[in-house]
Amino acid sequence: MTEVETGSMPRRPPPVSRRRWLVFTVLTLGQFMALLDTTAVNVSLPSIQRDLHMSQVSLSWVSNAYLVTLGACLLVAGRLGDLLGRKQVFIAGLGLFTLASLLCGLSRSDVDLVSFRFLQGVGAALESAMILGIIVNIFHEPVQRKRAISVYAFMSAAGGSIGLLIGGVITATIGWHWIFFINLPIGVATVTVGLFVIERYVGIGIRQGVDIPGAVMATAAGLLAVVGFVEAGSKGWTSPLTLGSLVAAVVLGAGFVLLESRVSNPLVPVRVLKSRNLLCAGISRAMFCFGSYGSFFLLVLYLQEVLGFGSLGNGLAFLPNTIFLSLLTLTLSPHLMARIGSKKTHVIGLTGFTCGLLILVFLPVHGSFWVNLFPAMAVLGISGGTFTVPNTTIAMAVSNSGDSGLVSGVINVAQQMGAALGIAVLASVSSIRTAALTAAGDTHRAALVGGFHVGFLVAAGALVVGVTAGLLVRPDGKVVPDDPVTSAALQLTEVELL
Repeated sequence: MTEVETGSMPRRPPPVSRRRWLVFTVLTLGQFMALLDTTAVNVSLPSIQRDLHMSQVSLSWVSNAYLVTLGACLLVAGRLGDLLGRKQVFIAGLGLFTLASLLCGLSRSDVDLVSFRFLQGVGAALESAMILGIIVNIFHEPVQRKRAISVYAFMSAAGGSIGLLIGGVITATIGWHWIFFINLPIGVATVTVGLFVIERYVGIGIRQGVDIPGAVMATAAGLLAVVGFVEAGSKGWTSPLTLGSLVAAVVLGAGFVLLESRVSNPLVPVRVLKSRNLLCAGISRAMFCFGSYGSFFLLVLYLQEVLGFGSLGNGLAFLPNTIFLSLLTLTLSPHLMARIGSKKTHVIGLTGFTCGLLILVFLPVHGSFWVNLFPAMAVLGISGGTFTVPNTTIAMAVSNSGDSGLVSGVINVAQQMGAALGIAVLASVSSIRTAALTAAGDTHRAALVGGFHVGFLVAAGALVVGVTAGLLVRPDGKVVPDDPVTSAALQLTEVELL
C-alpha cells in the first residue's frame, strides 16, 4: 500500500519491506554526500587559496557561501516540503546540489567558486530538510525506526570523518577540483534510484501560502551580517560597506520579527521564539558553532601554513576531535543528563569547550601536534560531545507534536548562521592582527600565529556568551535517557551530529 500524505495526515503506514530500506539508502547517500563534501572542502582550503590567489578573508567565503544559504534556507525548504511534497523537494535539492558540485569543480576563479557554493547551499537545504521527515514517515514501528536512525547516525559520522581523509588524499594527488567532482556519480545514481523508489507524497498545496517576504528578509539579514564581518577584515570596521551591511542586517532582522507577528502564515511563529529555554538553547548553539567552525577554519591554516602539514596530514589531525565528539554524544552525555539534569550537562560542555579554545590561544610557531594540538582536540571533542544532546533536549522539550519540526529548524538555523558568522569574524580579526604584526616586522609565520591567537580568543569570548545563555535556562529535573523527549533529541542529534 502506498502512503499518500495530504497535509500531515497519512492514510496508513506502509508495510515493512525491502523497499523501505532502499528508500532509506537513497536518503542516507544524499546526506553522506553533503557531509563528505563539507569536510573535504575544509581540508582543501589552503590549496584552493594558493590556486585561486585568494586572501584569507576572501577564502572564508568558500565555506561561508555554503553555510549561509544552507542555514537561511532550511526553514523555507521545510515549508516547501509541506506544500509541494517531500519527495519532490528532496529530489530537486539533490539534483541542484549535484549540478552545483559540477560547476564548483569547473571553477577557475574565486568569484565562480563562491557563486556556485551559494548554489550548493540551496540544494543542500532543500535536500537536508526533507530527510528526517521521510524517514519518520516510512518507519512507524519503534524497533525499525530506532534501527534506521542508528544506521543513519553512523553514516552521518562516517561522512564527516571519511571526508577528512578523502579530501586530504584527493587534494594531495589529483587536485581540489575533484573534491567536487566526486559528488557527480553519487548524486546522479541517487537521484535516479530515488525517482523510482521513493513514494510520492502529496503536499497540502501552494494555496496554503508561503511567507516569501519573511524568507527573503531572513536570508538577506544573515547574508548581510556575514558580508559585514568579512569585509571588516579587508576594508576595516568603519568602511561604508561594513557599517552599511551590519546596519542593514539588524534592520532586516528586526523587520523579520515584526513581520512574523503580523502575517497569517509566518515562516517562524513569534510564539515559538518567546520560549526562554528555546531562545537560550539557540544562542548557546549559535555561539558553540561560532567558536568551533571559526576555530577549525583557522586550525586548517595553522596546520598547513605554519606546521607544514600536507592535505592528508591535515585531515588526520582532526580525527581525534571527531572520534571523541561521536563517542561522547552517544554514550556519556545522556547518562550525565540522567544524574545532574540537562541544564548542568549543557553548561559543563560549553565551559569545557571554552577551555579547549583557550588552550589554542597558546599555540606556538614551532609547535608539535601531540604536545600542543592533541590536548586541545581532545578537550574540544569531549566537551562538544557533552554539550550537543542536552542542548537539543532543552530546545525540543518546549515543542509539541505540531511544531517539533519547526523547533528543530530554528536550532538548525542557529547552528548554520553561528558557523558562518564564526568563520567570517575569526577570519576577519585574525587577518587584521596578522597585517598589523607583519607591518611591525614579524616574520610571516609569527604574524600568522599572532593573528590566529586573537581569533581563538574571540572564539572563547563567544563561548562565554553561550555559557551565560546556558545558565539562564530554566532548571529541569533529572532526565531519563529513554524518555520520549530525550529519545527525540538523541535522534535529532545523531542525524545532525556532524
